[in-house]
Amino acid sequence: AGIDPFELRLINCNQPGETTPMGLEITTCGLRECLEATAEKLDWKGKRGRGKGKRRNRRRGVGMASLIHVGGSGRIYRSDASGIILRLDDYGNVYVYSGGVEMGQGHHSALTLGVAESLGVKPENVFINQTDTATCPWDVGTHASRGAFTALNAAAMASAELRERIFTLAEDLFHCEVGKNLQKQRQKNPLFRPPDFDFQGESSRERFDLRDGRLYLKDGPDEPWARVGLGRFLRAVHFREGGEMLTAEAFYDPPSVLPDWQQGYGNMSACYAFGTQGAEV
Repeated sequence: AGIDPFELRLINCNQPGETTPMGLEITTCGLRECLEATAEKLDWKGKRGRGKGKRRNRRRGVGMASLIHVGGSGRIYRSDASGIILRLDDYGNVYVYSGGVEMGQGHHSALTLGVAESLGVKPENVFINQTDTATCPWDVGTHASRGAFTALNAAAMASAELRERIFTLAEDLFHCEVGKNLQKQRQKNPLFRPPDFDFQGESSRERFDLRDGRLYLKDGPDEPWARVGLGRFLRAVHFREGGEMLTAEAFYDPPSVLPDWQQGYGNMSACYAFGTQGAEV
């Protein structure tokens, strides 16, 4: 008795690491931060219980309500997975085949940025193919705020596979392309002398990186001529003897559980979103 309802909310709000009565396993949780930020903007301490109005019998009150929502899937079928296919062309562009549907919620924007960041290319080089069940891999559907979470996990997996394949091929091809750059530098400037660095000897897959569509050795010279554009590198892969085109696919099924519908119990999402709304009435 006498405890401020806001303090009760803080005592009873979800905490990281707990399991709710419904069986939801809470991992990260921002509910306390939502409550505190809403109380501050609402001026809860200054207004609660002090809401006398200018007119007789009129009072002003403040209140808050919170929500929890699935955000890392929403398993209502045995599979809550998303599949993805990434295909590289000879110009360093990436074509994304995904079963998620864009209907104004920003799914394609999230996919574009996620693929660009995880693969190491610029967003303008990422193209999302329109969803077509004749060509796209499985996706359980656009619902439950799950699309970006599941599709981008799959994209990160496929991107990691492509990067590993690119870096493996670079062990044999990268130094040749850098050699062409050095030759052009010497033609422009006969006095040009490159640093004493053994590109061929240092070309092992774990030493490569790919950022903004440029392939380079992480501990190599930090010079434009020491970087090779992805498109140019992929053409070298394509046109060598027994050439190759690079694609990768991945399938991500989140660590969630199909609930027991009779009991209404089960951890149906891999993570959860929280929010709080305040009102003055």
